[in-house]
Amino acid sequence: MPNIKTQITKHNKTLLQDDSQENKTKTCNCTKFACPLKDSELSCRTECVVYEATVTTEDNIRTYTGLTEKEFKTRYYQHRHDFNSKRDSTELSKYVWELKDKKEKFEISWKILKRVPKLKNGQKMCRLCTTEALVIMKNGKNQLNKRTEILNKCRHQNKFLLKNYKDKKKT
Repeated sequence: MPNIKTQITKHNKTLLQDDSQENKTKTCNCTKFACPLKDSELSCRTECVVYEATVTTEDNIRTYTGLTEKEFKTRYYQHRHDFNSKRDSTELSKYVWELKDKKEKFEISWKILKRVPKLKNGQKMCRLCTTEALVIMKNGKNQLNKRTEILNKCRHQNKFLLKNYKDKKKT
């Protein structure tokens, strides 16, 4: 069994390795459904992005700003799942359920606002979370996000805590 120093060194090496793969954008592989990012420069398989969903009804237009460290496509499918089964998971799903209850017609369009580098171990600030907060602050009255969301603690820093380290061989 390796000692703790060996495990920590190995763990740090994997976290701090050159992220040359990070800059490569995977191409869209949407076949079953139409791609959510129809005319976008970035692929739906882009990681570490701040995105915007625009909900258009007959009466008004509302926007929702979100972020994901995973591929955008994965987050998009989570949102779609929430629209059918989870009413209170995000402000966007609450609004969509509200429109469904009123039997209003609506359309949602998606776009990636910004691609941001991943948080690395040792960095004090998560650019993904701060970029999302900045976009929420800049958007006007038609924003679905609550202003209190900009005060949330970054959820990406927890993965670097030693208590969250698990030996991959055992699991």
